[in-house]
Amino acid sequence: MDKRSKIALYVIGAVIVLMMIAEVTKPKAINWRDSYSASDKIPLGCFVLYNELNTFTNQPILTSEESVYQYLKTIDSTQTKSMVFINNRIYFDSEESKALLKFVEEGNTVFLSSSYFYGNVMDTLNIAVERQSSNLFKATSSHKFTSPYLKRYNREFQDVIENSQFVSVDTLNTTVLGTVTTLDDNGAEMSKPNFIKINYGNSEGQFILHTNPFAFTNYHLLKGNADYAAAVLSFLPK
Repeated sequence: MDKRSKIALYVIGAVIVLMMIAEVTKPKAINWRDSYSASDKIPLGCFVLYNELNTFTNQPILTSEESVYQYLKTIDSTQTKSMVFINNRIYFDSEESKALLKFVEEGNTVFLSSSYFYGNVMDTLNIAVERQSSNLFKATSSHKFTSPYLKRYNREFQDVIENSQFVSVDTLNTTVLGTVTTLDDNGAEMSKPNFIKINYGNSEGQFILHTNPFAFTNYHLLKGNADYAAAVLSFLPK
């Protein structure tokens, strides 16, 4: 092998080594998947929230990987409880819906935070939800409580959010607890309910529904919106 060929091989080898070093040392890409998992520390996981839940109650925090129907068959129904669901989409089939409705009829609370709800429970409660846009990174939206005492907890969500609102509710049994305000194409403000309470049954049971699950993710809790999330959860029975 002549001298020129050896130099070429050395150069190629050096380039390959530099490429390997660059690959190993380059920053890891951020995972923006909206998982809402209690074990996920990625921006749109709920690791922070799950580990802070104990500050809201002196009762045990119970978790389950069973279906809603199976879980409600096993729990002790002699003490009232609150069930919390947070996800991008929430759906309950006919069997699960019947179990949840019975659970609330007995005086319990179900809290749901999602960009989109559908299934038998929503049909029974006479509610409809509309998502404003499918884009993840959106313009600023203001999330406000209807109670003047909670005004200091109102927050603007400037990024990493999808805005949804209730477009139909049962006005006889529904209380609006909060709204989302965005700008239309002409720059005018639009405010719609995004946080409601629905009384159900004769034992003070209730459904509490919220359309901004992003508020409970690691990203927003650590970006100055923790007080808003805490105020939302404060509507749960102690």
